[in-house]
Amino acid sequence: MTTPPAPGPAAVTVTWAGANARRLARQHLHPDAAATASPFAEPGDAVAAMLGAHAQVLSAAELSVGLRGAG
Repeated sequence: MTTPPAPGPAAVTVTWAGANARRLARQHLHPDAAATASPFAEPGDAVAAMLGAHAQVLSAAELSVGLRGAG
């Protein structure tokens, strides 16, 4: 006698707009999140939150980190 598999987690519907908003908020780039969250005091804090800064051109990496900073 076999037992039926346990039910899995319920399906979640995700819209493109919702997925993009979550990604921007987690990367500290969403305008609403930026208004309520304090910017990073140090560039290293921003890099740690992003789990690393990656770019083929150094200026692109600097821009990526700078967008998340205090100014």
